[in-house]
Amino acid sequence: MIFADLLPLHRQEFEALATAWLRSGAVGVRLLEKGQVIGAYPDGYMAVSPALVVSDPDSGLELHLHGLNSAALHPGADLQLRLFGRMLRAEHEMETITASLVETQDRLVALYDLARATRRIFEFNDLLDLLTAESSRLLEANGAFAVVYLPGQAPIVRQHTQNPLPESHLLAAATLYRQDPGRHTFKDSETLPAGLRNVVMSLLPVRDQVFACLGVFNKAGQFSAPDSKLLKAITDQAGAKLDNALLYQEVILRARLDAEMNLARQVQTALLPQSLPTFEGADVHGVSIPALQVGGDFFDVAAMPGRGLLFLVGDVTGKGLPAAMLMSMTHTVARSAVRYMPFDGPHQVLERLNKDLLDDYSAVGMFTTAFVGMLDPTARKLSFANAGQSPVLYASPAHEPILLEAQDIPVGIFDQYAYSSQTLAMAPGDVLVVMTDGFNEARAENEDMFGIERLKKTLKDHMHLSAQEITAGFFKAISDFSGNHPQDDDRTLVVLKIT
Repeated sequence: MIFADLLPLHRQEFEALATAWLRSGAVGVRLLEKGQVIGAYPDGYMAVSPALVVSDPDSGLELHLHGLNSAALHPGADLQLRLFGRMLRAEHEMETITASLVETQDRLVALYDLARATRRIFEFNDLLDLLTAESSRLLEANGAFAVVYLPGQAPIVRQHTQNPLPESHLLAAATLYRQDPGRHTFKDSETLPAGLRNVVMSLLPVRDQVFACLGVFNKAGQFSAPDSKLLKAITDQAGAKLDNALLYQEVILRARLDAEMNLARQVQTALLPQSLPTFEGADVHGVSIPALQVGGDFFDVAAMPGRGLLFLVGDVTGKGLPAAMLMSMTHTVARSAVRYMPFDGPHQVLERLNKDLLDDYSAVGMFTTAFVGMLDPTARKLSFANAGQSPVLYASPAHEPILLEAQDIPVGIFDQYAYSSQTLAMAPGDVLVVMTDGFNEARAENEDMFGIERLKKTLKDHMHLSAQEITAGFFKAISDFSGNHPQDDDRTLVVLKIT
């Protein structure tokens, strides 16, 4: 009933109205709402047989006059009752509006406080924790939860409640909402997981590839339309904050990865020769430039007493961090074999590599090409073994550059493979260039490849220069050819020239 309890001001007005009727001859006046007495004058007047009754269907009020019965009084009593009913209804509506405004103001203040608090939070999970705590408080419920699906990651589930629920139950509730995003309230009789009596949910508006929602659960009674609107106001406000938090998280992660990649590059660079040996009768130079911060190419050069000049070039399949990790392992084993393993020919170095690293390469489905050379300075004889490494160019002053084909398969493919060594007689002015495929497969802006023939011409044009100058000539030729096309693959080169 709307008017079951008359306010003091209303009671005074009713008593003034009743007093006027008593002066007109009535002995008692009662005011009823839907059969229930809400006012009587004199106080406690209990007579039940009124002489005159008027009613107001709009307000549901009845005015009972006792001891006064005249048809002429009926219109006046009816008008007074209608005016009194309208006055009471207007007062009631004003109180309802006032209460609604107070509630709205309280919620606006709460939203402002929430916005101010979120300004100081940058961590994604911390922001979700604040949202769940405040949503539960503002909607006067037992708890709240947030579920976020980020691409390629396990879903993030955060909840605020005194009795935490299994994450699987909260994920199931989020799935219900995800399947029907136009609906916001759910009840336990409608397939909600155990522990959830009622739930109101709203979408957190973040980037397109991310699904995120905020839910409030287990409120006494049921969630109302204003509750749903308040939660939506919270999520609308929080969406931009969450997007910023995701961006902040990505920036931090990228900075951490960049720092780790820079460290990896420093370590990988330290593995390569920091200075090349001087060797009587031969001029040697080598350079390696990865396509990314780290790469899969490697080389080494060493002057070994009693063995001459030893050098190797390798190219692990792929590029980036996986290739770099295998490159480090391969380079370490190869360098150890070249320096410390007793061997009769370069092929034994490849066999050692294949034996030690076959399981590692097989586990990740990768392999490496490799070239190992050993120069006898007295006999001017080069012994070499080539496990799929290309291109390898040889040129002499009297002949055009030629491509030396690989005789054996790459390392890391077959167990117990027997590699072979070859020999090449060299004379003063002869040049051997061992490269990785980042040279011949370099592309121009029109996607044309540099190719073997251009490599041969580059060697022919520069072979009269020193090994270092020949190296620079190859890199310049590739740079001029590629223009603005990005480097697609690692580029490593060792030049050996007989002096």
